[in-house]
Amino acid sequence: MTPAPAQPPPAAALCEMLLRQSPGCAWLLQRDGTFHAIYGDAPRVFGRPAAEVETLRFADLFAPPARATWTARVERVFAGRTLGAAGRFSESGAAFSISMFPVRPPDGPIALRDAWRTRCRRAPW
Repeated sequence: MTPAPAQPPPAAALCEMLLRQSPGCAWLLQRDGTFHAIYGDAPRVFGRPAAEVETLRFADLFAPPARATWTARVERVFAGRTLGAAGRFSESGAAFSISMFPVRPPDGPIALRDAWRTRCRRAPW
């Protein structure tokens, strides 16, 4: 008897695997700035595990002088804008390029969460 060919995972499962196994870090924010989910290499970006970061507000990860700026950026993204900015999550941490864009579900307006993709800046060779 020939075994049945394995069925590929559904597209949603493949997308989840892509996000979780990414060497970068992506996350979804809710409108109030709290995290909905974090995918990828959170310790490299935030300096702590995803489970710990998910208990915080996004703006609170920045030094106090930068928090108002990041809160305003999140508000602009929820208003429909796509933005890009450099940021760092600690005084001595590496700088990251952060792309911010609204996530729109197929059945309605802008979602109550947001996706942000982060990656390390290329090191000079």
